Order: sequence, then C-alpha cells, then structure tokens
Amino acid sequence: MADKISACDLGNGRFLFNFDNEEDLNSVLSLGPFHDNYCMFVLVRWEPVVDENYPSMILFWIQLQGIPLHLCTEQNLEAIGDRLGKLELSDAVDGRIKVAMDSSKP
Repeated sequence: MADKISACDLGNGRFLFNFDNEEDLNSVLSLGPFHDNYCMFVLVRWEPVVDENYPSMILFWIQLQGIPLHLCTEQNLEAIGDRLGKLELSDAVDGRIKVAMDSSKP
C-alpha cells in the first residue's frame, strides 16, 4: 500500500497523508491508533479547520487481563468500558473492549 500513499510534513507534529482511494483510507483509519518507538500517533480524516486540541477522542482496543473466565461477560466488559470512556464494542470471547477515550483528560 505504500506506493498508494503520499505524505507531507505540515509542521507542529502534523502530517498530511493522501490516499489514492477511499477504501485504502478507511482501511488504515480503522487500524489506529498506532505507536512507534514508544510514541502514540493518531490518524484522522482531514477537516478544513483543525482545532489545536483535535483530536481529543481516541479509539483504543483494550485487552483486559486477569478477569476470571466466569466473570468475563458482555455485561461486565460494558461496565468496565463505560468507566474508562465511551464503549464502542465489547468482545467477551477474547476479553477485550473498544473504547473512545478523551485524551485531554488525565
């Protein structure tokens, strides 16, 4: 896919990536957030006006560990997800949740 993407450094830690088609863009966006060399980075769709705090809501897949098998239920995973942020998805089989978290809050 690297030959289908062009990149431009916009400064201030921001980059613009241009994709050849919408399908490739959506495919990459669905995989984030990303990390490299202990740094996290987020890809978002370009907006004409970008606020300095944008994006503050970031989606995370969280693998929950140490939960006894009999307590790893959709209801319990949803309760944990709701405490962390806005629950998007839960997967009791694999013990993981997808949560939108506000990165501007501690």
